Amino acid sequence: MKHTRIISFILLSAMLTAGCAEGTPKDTTDSAHNGESIVDTVAELKADIPEGLDYNEYEFTFLIRGGTSAGEWPNDDIVVEDEESRADVVKKAIFDRNLAVEELLNIKIVTEEVFGISAVRSTATQAIMSQDDLYDVILPSITHAATMIQEDYLVPLSELPYMDLSKPWYDQRCIEELQVNGDNYFFFSDITIRNLDAIWLYYFNKQMIDTYNLDDPYELVENGTWTMDKMTEMIKATTHDNGDGIWTKDDNWGLVAHDYVITASYVGTGERIATANADGDISLTMNNNRVYDVIDSVTGMFNYWIRYSLTARGYGKADPYGFEASDNYGELLGVFTSGNALFMGECMAAIEDMRNSDIEFGIVPSPKLDEEQDEYYSAVNYIAACMAVPVTNSDLERTSVVIEALAAESHDTLLPAYYETAIKSKYTRDTVSSDMLDLILDSVSYDLGIYYNWGNLSGRFCHLVYNGGDGFASMYAGSEKAAKAAIDEFISELG
Repeated sequence: MKHTRIISFILLSAMLTAGCAEGTPKDTTDSAHNGESIVDTVAELKADIPEGLDYNEYEFTFLIRGGTSAGEWPNDDIVVEDEESRADVVKKAIFDRNLAVEELLNIKIVTEEVFGISAVRSTATQAIMSQDDLYDVILPSITHAATMIQEDYLVPLSELPYMDLSKPWYDQRCIEELQVNGDNYFFFSDITIRNLDAIWLYYFNKQMIDTYNLDDPYELVENGTWTMDKMTEMIKATTHDNGDGIWTKDDNWGLVAHDYVITASYVGTGERIATANADGDISLTMNNNRVYDVIDSVTGMFNYWIRYSLTARGYGKADPYGFEASDNYGELLGVFTSGNALFMGECMAAIEDMRNSDIEFGIVPSPKLDEEQDEYYSAVNYIAACMAVPVTNSDLERTSVVIEALAAESHDTLLPAYYETAIKSKYTRDTVSSDMLDLILDSVSYDLGIYYNWGNLSGRFCHLVYNGGDGFASMYAGSEKAAKAAIDEFISELG
């Protein structure tokens, strides 16, 4: 399924390729659009909202996650107030987008910042319980949104009349894969680009590929042979002690990553803990023979993986090799950028922190389980901030109009600016990386069972793998009843 949010990216990718091809113009016609120019296609897509609306300078308020660093995952792409920051192409696009919608609808777009990963949920919950209509849209993490759905705190998107979820400015994978009971309760759109930062991928050290005479990861991906076994083969070849008999971060490692590798690998192999059919009915899909191969593949990497625990600090084998407890992420990044690891598993946000490093790196998606797998799948970390409408919102029609207008305008302004910056400033080390980014965005995938964690199946699976991978059948048998009961209760509460 084509990920329709990347139309603007394809256009920018074509522009970059043309600029790197000795001045030869590249045809911007995309065969997927039957010969129609992508420029024309983008220009024709507009929000279908009533004309002549005037909301009398209404302050449309987003409740967002604040912060000053990428590690805090701030939603700094909703409003731009600082005049000087508008020199940045992305910041300027945000400002211009908001101005266009504000003038169109006579509103003022504002944000309220709260600090801490769980602060959006707790702040919104307090307002909802007090019946205060303070926020038009909130941006909790995916897992917090899942909790708020079960608490009946979020509006079904079907009640927002002018939101057309079939339009390309909404993440179609999210709409399709996270539908429950025939409806959606949160969404990703082009309004915010920060959710893209939460997509899991692998960075690889080009110098180590050459030094160890390894297969080109780009060619493996292109040929459909980028698999878990191939990655394990490569990380085995590059893991070795420096001679002192003590394993530390100064040795050579095949992989450096935190424990989200388990979840990302599971999703990357095409497996899902729970899925919903076209009607939104949910069923458990984890218990199958293929999951044993997934477990074997992940545990097969353990002796070649320098890691720290992020998502489950109580795992028995989560103790890191040589990391300082004060800054696990910084240590992880340091191992890779110093040239001590072939692969680094991290979210896309990490690329921002490598812009000033000297290492020559490329990017690839999570590997397939085997060559028979139909496509690549890229997990979205639970920390990603989605958008949702609280039940205290008193004007769903106005809210839907503003969301639709902002998303459509973002599709034509913010997203192209973001990719122009990403491609030209961050991916200029090689042009193939832009193709990989295209593929990764096209393969974004979600798992209901991970975000809702019914019966703690997701947590127990990670714990099982971290402790060697034995006993899946008994683990699942001990969790299935509770998981099904939790799903039934969830559906019942949704009505």
